[in-house]
Amino acid sequence: MNMTIEMDEREILSTLERNIDAADTYANSEVGHQRDKAHRYYYGEPMGNEVRGRSHHVSRDVFDAVEAVKAMMLETFSADKNICRFEPQSADDVNTARLATAWVNYNFYRQNNGNKILTDVIHDALVAKTGVVKRYYKADYKYEMEEFEQFSENEFSLMLSAPDVELVELVEESVEVVDEQTGTAYSQLVFTGVTKRRIDTSKVCVETVEPEDFLINPRAKTVQDSDFCSHRMARTRGELLSEGYEEDVVAKLDNDDTFKEDGSLGRDSIDGNRADNFGSNDSKDREYVTLYESYIKRYDPQLNACVYYKCLHSRRVMLDMEIVSEMPFRTFTPFPLPHRFYGMSLADQLCDLQKTMSSLKRGVVDHLMLTTTSRWVANL
Repeated sequence: MNMTIEMDEREILSTLERNIDAADTYANSEVGHQRDKAHRYYYGEPMGNEVRGRSHHVSRDVFDAVEAVKAMMLETFSADKNICRFEPQSADDVNTARLATAWVNYNFYRQNNGNKILTDVIHDALVAKTGVVKRYYKADYKYEMEEFEQFSENEFSLMLSAPDVELVELVEESVEVVDEQTGTAYSQLVFTGVTKRRIDTSKVCVETVEPEDFLINPRAKTVQDSDFCSHRMARTRGELLSEGYEEDVVAKLDNDDTFKEDGSLGRDSIDGNRADNFGSNDSKDREYVTLYESYIKRYDPQLNACVYYKCLHSRRVMLDMEIVSEMPFRTFTPFPLPHRFYGMSLADQLCDLQKTMSSLKRGVVDHLMLTTTSRWVANL
């Protein structure tokens, strides 16, 4: 790597870190506080104003409304077996449009568990302001070990001629074979062993992103007009090594546990142990590290245009960088606000109602209990 490339990487990493800090500060301000509050109200957690010896009842208005609206929206999107339908533009396009419709629905519902994607993104939007979906093409393969026994030379050559077959183990032996027509016995070389077959499982992936792990430029109004977006993720060192990254580069990565938004604390409040680092004493290849898949718009003097750079990096290490045509994110907000990326969630509108209903029902319960179980003391 020459000095120019090293300087460029250091400059880009510095720019990315500044944008990540700005986006995190923006999301951790009022947005993070509202997300934290919405999750806790959805879970029906104590409101913090309970009095010892009095009713601790918590109304579940946020939960009831979110689940009701979620069910209606899921019915809207899944009422038809097709998530989308391609319309032919001419008579020649009829079969192509039918095949495209069938493939997209197979990919979304069968290969990507579309029902769960819809459920998660609608839930995130109703509680945490924004539902985020990421779609991308993933080149992936799986390997299967296959045994073969006493293959002839022609069968053995035919098997190895396949481009996805790799020989792992081989034993050659000579056996006696009797010709059925002449009855003459002769010696023949046969092959026994094990092969590894590579099976292509590449596909278009669609997945939901936790809103707390999605970072965007505070000036952005939509993802499409933003000049910076980033997806924070946790990956194991072994996964990165299996994807071909160099071992010395992967060893420099670390886990950024302290980088958490208020909203993620609210989401995990019902299951606090989930965020614990259970793998701290695990083997090295199973250790989790924090990575950012960032998309930043910069001017390219060679192209004389502003282009998007896709950067896979940590805070200090750049793993990969390439030019892409667009960012892979799409978002949904139930109550969008003009000229703002973050709108309002359904939970934002109901938190005050839940607090009021909880206070009223507590008063009714306290009044009933004091009326029916009160004790009188005679001061003699």
